[in-house]
Amino acid sequence: MSGTDVTVRFENAALAAPIDVLPDPGGNNTVQTVTLPDAPAVWAPGLYQISLAARSAPGAPLYRSNSAAFQLAPIATLPPTSVARVGPDNEVQIDLDFRPNVWPGQRVELILGGQLATAPARTTATGTVTFTFPDIPAGAYPMRLRVDGVESWLVLRELPPSVRVLNHGRQSMTRHKQSWCRHDSARLRYAYGCPAEPARRPAEDRARTGGRTDP
Repeated sequence: MSGTDVTVRFENAALAAPIDVLPDPGGNNTVQTVTLPDAPAVWAPGLYQISLAARSAPGAPLYRSNSAAFQLAPIATLPPTSVARVGPDNEVQIDLDFRPNVWPGQRVELILGGQLATAPARTTATGTVTFTFPDIPAGAYPMRLRVDGVESWLVLRELPPSVRVLNHGRQSMTRHKQSWCRHDSARLRYAYGCPAEPARRPAEDRARTGGRTDP
Protein backbone atom coordinates (compact mmCIF):
# COMPACT_ATOMS: atom_id res chain seq x y z
CA MET A 1 0.00 0.00 0.00
CA SER A 2 1.53 3.30 -1.07
CA GLY A 3 0.59 6.70 -2.47
CA THR A 4 0.64 10.12 -0.83
CA ASP A 5 -0.08 11.09 2.78
CA VAL A 6 0.69 7.55 3.96
CA THR A 7 0.16 7.10 7.70
CA VAL A 8 0.13 4.11 10.05
CA ARG A 9 -2.64 4.14 12.66
CA PHE A 10 -2.43 2.42 16.05
CA GLU A 11 -5.63 2.00 18.08
CA ASN A 12 -5.77 0.80 21.68
CA ALA A 13 -8.93 0.62 23.79
CA ALA A 14 -7.17 2.31 26.73
CA LEU A 15 -6.30 5.43 24.73
CA ALA A 16 -8.79 8.21 24.04
CA ALA A 17 -7.62 8.65 20.44
CA PRO A 18 -5.64 6.64 17.87
CA ILE A 19 -1.96 7.34 17.29
CA ASP A 20 -0.92 8.13 13.71
CA VAL A 21 2.74 7.62 12.77
CA LEU A 22 4.49 8.36 9.49
CA PRO A 23 6.18 5.30 7.97
CA ASP A 24 9.92 5.16 7.41
CA PRO A 25 11.17 6.26 3.96
CA GLY A 26 11.45 3.64 1.24
CA GLY A 27 8.07 1.95 1.50
CA ASN A 28 6.22 0.55 -1.50
CA ASN A 29 2.99 -1.24 -2.46
CA THR A 30 3.89 -4.39 -0.54
CA VAL A 31 6.03 -3.26 2.41
CA GLN A 32 5.86 -0.31 4.79
CA THR A 33 8.15 -0.06 7.81
CA VAL A 34 7.31 2.10 10.80
CA THR A 35 9.43 3.03 13.80
CA LEU A 36 7.52 3.74 17.00
CA PRO A 37 8.49 7.07 18.57
CA ASP A 38 10.14 6.88 21.98
CA ALA A 39 7.24 8.52 23.82
CA PRO A 40 6.29 6.39 26.87
CA ALA A 41 3.78 9.00 28.08
CA VAL A 42 1.83 8.73 24.80
CA TRP A 43 1.69 4.99 24.21
CA ALA A 44 0.18 2.23 26.32
CA PRO A 45 1.29 -1.39 26.59
CA GLY A 46 -1.24 -3.94 25.39
CA LEU A 47 -3.10 -4.99 22.27
CA TYR A 48 -3.47 -2.64 19.29
CA GLN A 49 -5.23 -2.67 15.96
CA ILE A 50 -2.90 -1.34 13.26
CA SER A 51 -3.90 -0.08 9.80
CA LEU A 52 -2.53 2.05 6.96
CA ALA A 53 -4.10 5.06 5.25
CA ALA A 54 -3.04 6.75 2.00
CA ARG A 55 -4.24 8.73 -1.01
CA SER A 56 -3.75 7.37 -4.51
CA ALA A 57 -2.82 10.90 -5.68
CA PRO A 58 -2.67 14.36 -4.12
CA GLY A 59 -6.20 15.54 -3.40
CA ALA A 60 -7.72 12.08 -3.87
CA PRO A 61 -9.93 10.55 -1.15
CA LEU A 62 -8.17 8.90 1.76
CA TYR A 63 -8.47 5.12 1.78
CA ARG A 64 -7.59 2.78 4.62
CA SER A 65 -6.39 -0.82 4.78
CA ASN A 66 -7.92 -3.56 6.90
CA SER A 67 -6.66 -3.85 10.49
CA ALA A 68 -4.18 -6.32 11.97
CA ALA A 69 -3.39 -7.14 15.60
CA PHE A 70 -0.23 -5.74 17.17
CA GLN A 71 1.12 -6.26 20.70
CA LEU A 72 3.24 -3.69 22.54
CA ALA A 73 4.89 -5.32 25.56
CA PRO A 74 5.77 -3.37 28.71
CA ILE A 75 9.44 -2.99 29.69
CA ALA A 76 10.14 -3.11 33.41
CA THR A 77 13.02 -1.24 35.03
CA LEU A 78 15.04 -3.68 37.13
CA PRO A 79 15.83 -3.93 39.93
CA PRO A 80 12.52 -2.57 41.29
CA THR A 81 12.43 0.87 42.92
CA SER A 82 11.77 -0.78 46.28
CA VAL A 83 11.01 -4.19 47.76
CA ALA A 84 9.84 -4.26 51.37
CA ARG A 85 7.90 -6.40 53.82
CA VAL A 86 4.93 -4.56 55.30
CA GLY A 87 2.10 -5.08 57.78
CA PRO A 88 1.43 -7.73 60.40
CA ASP A 89 1.10 -10.44 57.75
CA ASN A 90 4.62 -9.77 56.44
CA GLU A 91 3.36 -9.04 52.92
CA VAL A 92 5.85 -8.16 50.18
CA GLN A 93 5.32 -4.75 48.57
CA ILE A 94 7.08 -4.01 45.28
CA ASP A 95 7.27 -0.58 43.63
CA LEU A 96 8.06 -1.10 39.95
CA ASP A 97 8.86 1.42 37.21
CA PHE A 98 8.19 0.53 33.58
CA ARG A 99 7.45 1.97 30.17
CA PRO A 100 5.29 2.91 28.41
CA ASN A 101 2.74 4.25 30.90
CA VAL A 102 -0.34 2.28 31.86
CA TRP A 103 -3.70 4.04 31.66
CA PRO A 104 -6.95 3.98 33.65
CA GLY A 105 -8.91 0.81 32.98
CA GLN A 106 -5.87 -1.32 32.09
CA ARG A 107 -5.30 -4.53 34.06
CA VAL A 108 -1.71 -4.62 35.34
CA GLU A 109 -0.26 -7.79 36.87
CA LEU A 110 3.15 -8.83 38.17
CA ILE A 111 4.16 -12.49 38.23
CA LEU A 112 6.98 -13.69 40.49
CA GLY A 113 7.65 -17.35 39.84
CA GLY A 114 4.19 -18.86 40.30
CA GLN A 115 2.76 -15.96 42.36
CA LEU A 116 0.59 -13.23 40.79
CA ALA A 117 -0.38 -9.81 42.12
CA THR A 118 -2.75 -7.30 40.51
CA ALA A 119 -2.10 -3.56 40.78
CA PRO A 120 -4.84 -1.31 42.18
CA ALA A 121 -6.99 0.66 39.75
CA ARG A 122 -5.71 4.12 38.82
CA THR A 123 -7.28 7.41 37.72
CA THR A 124 -4.35 8.77 35.70
CA ALA A 125 -1.65 7.36 33.44
CA THR A 126 1.51 6.32 35.29
CA GLY A 127 4.85 4.61 34.82
CA THR A 128 5.08 3.37 38.43
CA VAL A 129 2.81 0.81 40.09
CA THR A 130 2.82 -0.86 43.51
CA PHE A 131 2.15 -4.59 43.82
CA THR A 132 1.45 -6.46 47.07
CA PHE A 133 2.19 -10.17 47.44
CA PRO A 134 1.44 -12.46 50.38
CA ASP A 135 4.28 -13.56 52.62
CA ILE A 136 6.65 -15.31 50.20
CA PRO A 137 10.15 -16.57 51.00
CA ALA A 138 13.14 -14.35 50.35
CA GLY A 139 14.96 -15.17 47.13
CA ALA A 140 15.32 -14.44 43.43
CA TYR A 141 12.26 -15.01 41.24
CA PRO A 142 11.72 -14.96 37.45
CA MET A 143 9.54 -11.90 36.83
CA ARG A 144 6.95 -11.02 34.20
CA LEU A 145 4.94 -7.81 33.93
CA ARG A 146 1.56 -8.28 32.22
CA VAL A 147 -0.70 -5.50 30.92
CA ASP A 148 -4.06 -6.43 29.40
CA GLY A 149 -2.72 -9.91 28.69
CA VAL A 150 0.52 -8.76 27.00
CA GLU A 151 3.63 -9.80 28.95
CA SER A 152 7.15 -8.49 29.18
CA TRP A 153 9.83 -10.87 27.90
CA LEU A 154 11.24 -13.39 30.33
CA VAL A 155 14.96 -14.02 29.82
CA LEU A 156 17.09 -16.40 31.89
CA ARG A 157 20.58 -15.21 31.04
CA GLU A 158 22.47 -17.67 33.21
CA LEU A 159 21.45 -20.53 30.88
CA PRO A 160 23.52 -21.34 27.78
CA PRO A 161 21.63 -20.57 24.55
CA SER A 162 20.07 -23.30 22.47
CA VAL A 163 19.08 -22.50 18.91
CA ARG A 164 16.25 -23.68 16.72
CA VAL A 165 15.29 -21.91 13.50
CA LEU A 166 11.76 -21.94 12.08
CA ASN A 167 11.32 -20.60 8.56
CA HIS A 168 8.05 -18.88 7.68
CA GLY A 169 8.28 -17.51 4.17
CA ARG A 170 10.45 -14.41 4.32
CA GLN A 171 10.95 -14.53 8.07
CA SER A 172 12.73 -16.78 10.50
CA MET A 173 12.57 -17.07 14.27
CA THR A 174 15.68 -18.09 16.19
CA ARG A 175 15.14 -19.60 19.61
CA HIS A 176 17.58 -18.58 22.35
CA LYS A 177 16.21 -20.23 25.48
CA GLN A 178 13.57 -17.85 26.86
CA SER A 179 13.59 -15.29 24.01
CA TRP A 180 12.67 -15.22 20.33
CA CYS A 181 14.92 -13.33 17.92
CA ARG A 182 13.16 -12.18 14.77
CA HIS A 183 15.03 -11.95 11.47
CA ASP A 184 13.19 -10.05 8.74
CA SER A 185 14.24 -10.17 5.11
CA ALA A 186 14.93 -6.43 5.01
CA ARG A 187 16.63 -5.99 8.36
CA LEU A 188 17.65 -7.80 11.54
CA ARG A 189 15.70 -6.86 14.64
CA TYR A 190 17.01 -8.18 17.93
CA ALA A 191 14.50 -8.70 20.68
CA TYR A 192 15.47 -8.30 24.31
CA GLY A 193 17.80 -11.12 25.24
CA CYS A 194 19.09 -12.09 21.80
CA PRO A 195 22.77 -12.86 21.20
CA ALA A 196 23.73 -9.47 19.74
CA GLU A 197 23.04 -7.74 23.05
CA PRO A 198 25.78 -7.45 25.67
CA ALA A 199 25.52 -10.07 28.38
CA ARG A 200 23.96 -8.91 31.63
CA ARG A 201 23.98 -10.56 35.01
CA PRO A 202 21.01 -12.68 36.05
CA ALA A 203 20.26 -10.27 38.90
CA GLU A 204 19.17 -7.65 36.36
CA ASP A 205 16.41 -9.93 35.07
CA ARG A 206 14.99 -10.97 38.41
CA ALA A 207 12.98 -9.31 41.12
CA ARG A 208 14.18 -10.00 44.63
CA THR A 209 12.11 -10.30 47.80
CA GLY A 210 13.89 -9.78 51.10
CA GLY A 211 17.63 -9.75 51.69
CA ARG A 212 19.92 -7.63 49.54
CA THR A 213 20.03 -7.08 45.80
CA ASP A 214 23.22 -8.17 44.09
CA PRO A 215 25.65 -5.28 43.51
